[in-house]
Amino acid sequence: MIRQISILGCLLLFLLFSNCKQKKIHPKLDYNTKANEVIKQLLKEESCQCILEIPTKSLIEIHKIEDLKPGIENVLIEKLHLKNRKELDSLVSVSNNFVLDTTGFKQGNIKVVALDSLRELAKDPNYCPKGILCVRKPIFDKNYQNVIVDYGYAFMCLSSPWAIYRFENGKWKR
Repeated sequence: MIRQISILGCLLLFLLFSNCKQKKIHPKLDYNTKANEVIKQLLKEESCQCILEIPTKSLIEIHKIEDLKPGIENVLIEKLHLKNRKELDSLVSVSNNFVLDTTGFKQGNIKVVALDSLRELAKDPNYCPKGILCVRKPIFDKNYQNVIVDYGYAFMCLSSPWAIYRFENGKWKR
């Protein structure tokens, strides 16, 4: 009798724990998916047909090189409601291997412009009549609900203000 109860107890424990599924987290895959969604939304909003290839450096690295906004880290921490610099660095590191998904670009007549071809394109204003959108890698909060996108247009001296999006009802909204 005790043996039957022990076997039954083991079976119940096995069933209980086998139904507990851990949510697998793939931050780089999530980042690529969400970043591409936001970039496509930005292209749509800007009615732009050309995008410059995405730089390999992070938004923070680019701002430090160009000396655009001193203390950019503190601004990002505040805007994304992060705890500290370590949390920001963790979120930025997820973007290291970002790949722009160009699926659907041909249907929308969107051209990806290589960085090394910019000089030649500057001579041909008809190639991208609405301009060439330059997007830096977006930075998300830890839940992928809020994102900051830094963008501008090639050959423009002024940069655009950051676009801040929130994911609501299955769509990215400013």
